[in-house]
Amino acid sequence: MNKVSEFLEKAIYSPQEFLGVNQFAAIDLTVEFLRKTSKTKENKRILVLTVDSLYNHLTDEMLLQYKSDNPVFSCINKLLGSSWENETVVRLIELYFVNYEREQIYTYLEVLIINKEAESQYLVKERLYDYFGQNISMLSEIEKVIYCIHVLNVSFGYHKGEYDFINPEFKQLVTDNIIKLTDTNSSPINRVAIWTLYWLVGSMRKTKSIIKIDLKLRQHVCFLLDKKQDIRSKLRLAVILIKSSKNLQNKIDKSLTAQWAMNIINRGITRTSSGILSFKYSQIIENCFLEALNLKDKFWLYEISIPYLGLMASSKAILILTDNLKLNGPIKINSAIVLSGLGSLTINQIESFNIKKSEIFDEIIRTNSELCYQVMGKDTTGRTAWYFVLLDKQKKDEFMAHGKGDNYDLADYGSIIESGYGESVPDHVKEMLREKYGFDNF
Repeated sequence: MNKVSEFLEKAIYSPQEFLGVNQFAAIDLTVEFLRKTSKTKENKRILVLTVDSLYNHLTDEMLLQYKSDNPVFSCINKLLGSSWENETVVRLIELYFVNYEREQIYTYLEVLIINKEAESQYLVKERLYDYFGQNISMLSEIEKVIYCIHVLNVSFGYHKGEYDFINPEFKQLVTDNIIKLTDTNSSPINRVAIWTLYWLVGSMRKTKSIIKIDLKLRQHVCFLLDKKQDIRSKLRLAVILIKSSKNLQNKIDKSLTAQWAMNIINRGITRTSSGILSFKYSQIIENCFLEALNLKDKFWLYEISIPYLGLMASSKAILILTDNLKLNGPIKINSAIVLSGLGSLTINQIESFNIKKSEIFDEIIRTNSELCYQVMGKDTTGRTAWYFVLLDKQKKDEFMAHGKGDNYDLADYGSIIESGYGESVPDHVKEMLREKYGFDNF
């Protein structure tokens, strides 16, 4: 080991004793060194130590609220933007295999791939057919995950118009390999492969499917759901079943707004017959979304699970939702939201389980903070007033198109959270909004 490598290794292991600084300052030093150095055996060892140290600094709270300017993420992104990108990705995946049961680590891997795919040097750009046509049974576990990552990146590129899947033989080859990887004996590989399959069918967003969801694929998805899976894998598989019914997907798409949850509490919604899908599929999907009510992930809750249950909940599901009111945490509030929309939340239940409508509204606001805006203007009496409003997601662009001095009714674009008269928001109101909803931009 050369003297520089020895120095950096000591700095990582004993930063306070060796340099008189904290460990993160030492990590930052090694990151800058690696970005400017060549690939040698000694430097590869320093990279592994650096990535491991960064990985160990990742807390669940950081992973839940990914911010690229966070010092840990910033250092990882610097390495991913350097000549060490391939080695960094491989090491992160190796660590993912060791810690795959830690849910937030898996979520971070997703964020990492999605955020890096646009400029990734690691993406296979040439000889796609040769790469995807290889015998996947001969690949190592790390290589299988990387294979899935490449398919994901190509599918993202396809949706952006950068890649083409016109060749049916190529499309079938990729699909067959991914389906095989969804049914391996390795949970980490299964999870990434299921995520990849989810994107190949277009995800729940309004994106075009690359592959057709035929009877064989639906049967395979049901087979996978009968096996032990993590909750997000179950939800992705459930979405594939939903996408197999255009009628059902259209109904859910129409209800995908942050305002939807508010509306079902106030007015209720029209339920849909579960006959759109076969009984077998509808029961499988319903069970997945009932389980999802314990999550804090707003995408899976407010854009899929709650709208679906509000439209399709069976009598059995209503009994389960009612039992959930006896519990504490997100599952209680989320179940109350669904029952409200179904018209199945009685006054007695509200009183017995100490449920407040304000709690339900508060939860919706907290989980949709990016749709909350402060507005200054004059009300119908001509007095200067301030408002905080939760916008309907589908009306956000229309709202943002308004200019200073325009006349419009805020109620047409969402629900007013808080309001008052004056040129500025009082400090006590700011503090209340900060504590209650996490607002920090006034």
